[in-house]
Amino acid sequence: MLEPKKHGYFSLISLTLVIAFFLIGGGAAFLIHRTYSARQLITSTQKADIPIEPSAEKSVEINRRIEAFSTPSIGAGVEAEPAELALSADDINTLVANSPTLAGKAYFKIENDQVMVQSAVPLDAVPGFSGRYLNGNFSLKVAVENGLLAITPTSISTTDGQQIPPEVEGAILQALKTQNLNQMVNSDPRVQAWLKNITDIQVQDGNLVIKRR
Repeated sequence: MLEPKKHGYFSLISLTLVIAFFLIGGGAAFLIHRTYSARQLITSTQKADIPIEPSAEKSVEINRRIEAFSTPSIGAGVEAEPAELALSADDINTLVANSPTLAGKAYFKIENDQVMVQSAVPLDAVPGFSGRYLNGNFSLKVAVENGLLAITPTSISTTDGQQIPPEVEGAILQALKTQNLNQMVNSDPRVQAWLKNITDIQVQDGNLVIKRR
């Protein structure tokens, strides 16, 4: 069993990784809506150039804030941990860049009330897409609904600015929304334990803000 101090840390990292790996569901979506337009517009034999910005020093600072947020204070005289944690796009990108699994596959921006993700996910595991990459820009809404993590894709664009036909975008978004990813995420015991103390997740002032009880 994970130690309490590390439990919240790993669950929070899971949240970040889940947002990125949500894009892999796009590969599965093509099994349902495998159209020539989607294949040509969003997948390619060439991997999109995804920025990688590793920073060991910044990673230490982010991890310190995450642990302060996730670890309950015990005993008198102990400074209370913050009731909310704000992660900027740079913070999330630092976490991704320091992950051997995700580095070079996803890059985050935060605009308005959306989390924007630029992806370059290999689709070798998807039948019919071996040797191709899912290259696209995805807009996601992230929230806590009824105590569960909810990630909803709202729009898709190509990494090179090409127009995606509305019917193709709609089909892919619908396929993504019908995936069981949210259910899979919320069935993770670490995420369940972490979410018990989380009251809200929202985009605010250019940050992904996570609030706890």
